[in-house]
Amino acid sequence: MGKIYQVDPVSGGIIKSFDAPGSFVEGLAWDGTYLWASENGSGPNEPSYIYKLDPENGLVISSLFLNKTGYMD
Repeated sequence: MGKIYQVDPVSGGIIKSFDAPGSFVEGLAWDGTYLWASENGSGPNEPSYIYKLDPENGLVISSLFLNKTGYMD
């Protein structure tokens, strides 16, 4: 399991960090309130999810299962 870090854009120092959900988080998005993380599983036939996270502590508020059958070309 990896980590998600909040970094000070001026100093580069770590403000806070928490464990990333899932096993292979590939992308993050911020909507002004929540942090969203996308997980691609560990291969083309592994389950994938999008997680809605509490930005204060990294707790998963909800998740969406992504139905996929393989990588797209």
